[in-house]
Amino acid sequence: MNYTSREQFYTSRTWRRVSRNYASSKQFLCERCLAKGLVIPYEEVHHKTRLTLENLNNPDIALNWNNLECLCKKCHEAEHQEDARLRPYKRKDFQEKGKKPQRRYTINQLTGEVIILSEEES
Repeated sequence: MNYTSREQFYTSRTWRRVSRNYASSKQFLCERCLAKGLVIPYEEVHHKTRLTLENLNNPDIALNWNNLECLCKKCHEAEHQEDARLRPYKRKDFQEKGKKPQRRYTINQLTGEVIILSEEES
């Protein structure tokens, strides 16, 4: 099947089967917590390389167990917070969904001043 959106992929029978089998192979535990000696149930099968519309139909990225990781909610949220901090804002994500792009801003930690970023900085 040729997926046209991440939602379509994540609700597919193929992804549900692959993610369930992968989680089972990891005893349904968070891999990062387990590495720290903690036994915490997983909540998400996470893609180490983020799925995009460009790589969504590439099974080496979308379905390869080497690109998957079982994470608990806390570890998954931490991963995406770090990912969002490092990833530049992409206006085309909004355009593809038919949404109006939002302005990016930053807050000066010393003064609390809100600084609207130009399109080049976004």
